[in-house]
Amino acid sequence: MKKSSLVISLAVGLLVVAVIFIALLPAIVTSDTMKPFVIQKINQQLPGDLQLKSWSAGWFGGIEAQGIAYDNPADGVLAKVSGIKSEKGLLGLIVAGGNLGTVDISDPAVVFIISDTADAEDSDAIPPSTPRPGDAPFEKKDAFIPGLYGTLNITNGTISTAGADGGQKVVARNLDLMVDAPGPKNRITYRFSMESGDGSGHASGKGSLVPAADDPLDMQKSNRVPTSASIIGSLKTRLP
Repeated sequence: MKKSSLVISLAVGLLVVAVIFIALLPAIVTSDTMKPFVIQKINQQLPGDLQLKSWSAGWFGGIEAQGIAYDNPADGVLAKVSGIKSEKGLLGLIVAGGNLGTVDISDPAVVFIISDTADAEDSDAIPPSTPRPGDAPFEKKDAFIPGLYGTLNITNGTISTAGADGGQKVVARNLDLMVDAPGPKNRITYRFSMESGDGSGHASGKGSLVPAADDPLDMQKSNRVPTSASIIGSLKTRLP
């Protein structure tokens, strides 16, 4: 009898500890102690380097991150984001099966680094090296695009270009973009508005994409529905 009571007490104690651990797991993962480890794991899957100032997550509340920076020198891309906030918590994301709900991105600033024309001309002048016997041909791997969907809201975005001399030029500012992808095979709708970098023009528009039935993740196979757009001033932009 005493042995049975001891087993029950031990089982109840372990259950309580497990429940407490699960409840505190989001706080543990997002703590300053664990953040470097999590960021390192994420960077192992990215071509560039991701940095994160702070973030918080809960089982039921939304997930928030502040001070995000992404640097990819190989592709000439530098991005900084003031904040990202998701509608769903960890439990909602786990049971949603790829549905992220609504994700808000605030104040993103993307800079495209343009390499020198001279470097490009020099590289064109260099003949390709002759492959050695036994060398395996290099094949570029397709980028992995996860089957995620939901509503993406981007507010107050900025797009700039920068040269090798460090000079930076704002191409578009006050960029607002909404992309609604309700499902992996459903029509994707989008709406945008932006100003030119010098403030001389404004563009806005909306449209939709119909994913290909055989490969919904391949945007090149998607059927584009004509976009409606309006342009005011001297803004030059190319619409899909």
